Amino acid sequence: TRLAVGLGLVLSAQVLLWPPAAAPGPTYVQGLIGSDTTWGPSNSPYVVVGNVSVQMGVVLTVSGGTTVLFNRGMALEVSGTLRVQGLAGQPVVFESNATSPRAGDWDAVRIRPGGMADITGCRVLNATMGINLASSGNSIRFCTFSHDSSVGLWIGSNSNVVEGNQFYDNGLGVGLLGGGGNTVVGNNLTNNGIGLSHILSSGNTIRNNSFLGNADLAVQTDGPVDLRFNYFGTTDQPAIERAIYWAGYADYRVPLPYRESGATYV
Repeated sequence: TRLAVGLGLVLSAQVLLWPPAAAPGPTYVQGLIGSDTTWGPSNSPYVVVGNVSVQMGVVLTVSGGTTVLFNRGMALEVSGTLRVQGLAGQPVVFESNATSPRAGDWDAVRIRPGGMADITGCRVLNATMGINLASSGNSIRFCTFSHDSSVGLWIGSNSNVVEGNQFYDNGLGVGLLGGGGNTVVGNNLTNNGIGLSHILSSGNTIRNNSFLGNADLAVQTDGPVDLRFNYFGTTDQPAIERAIYWAGYADYRVPLPYRESGATYV
């Protein structure tokens, strides 16, 4: 009887220990994605060892809780559709694969002309140009952009929505170059070199954003821009004017006296 009990304990231990639990990734990726694909946490992290290109007409979905790591200089290029579905507590992370990540380690997530991005709940860290929108009609919501050496988010197109994001410790938080009709609302732009650059762009809605502690300028513009109803940490007109280049082009007559971004970035 004692022997039987002993054997039972051994067998039970074997059942508990065998087979070993399957480990998640890394999953190494490079080259063309030619059919609809989902990257999920069960195979995370995904390590971009060569540039990845999502072809026209193809959807790449990245689920909440997934991490994408980029080798030095690598990019995710999208001519199809990119859907990023991060959640509170389960963000999608785009980050350097270096042992000790530094700003500018990897290139960018690039949405090419004709491509489309619907991005929610991501973190974009230590890139050169975090996300680059060269197509129109994209959505970037509730994301964090940090330590991107050149710019967190670069927009060279029309009718994009940038809402409820956090940009901090980037060379430039948000760049609007050309295009117009973009909506930039409820974002925190803090401790960047420049918070927002508005060059050769027009007809944008820039409201309820917070500009604090940006080393060089809160806003840089080369033409008319409506900056009413944003928060600059003060309602003092001369102080706000010093934070804007060229202030003569900007309408900032109704600054918010309090922080109202309400961002819920992950």
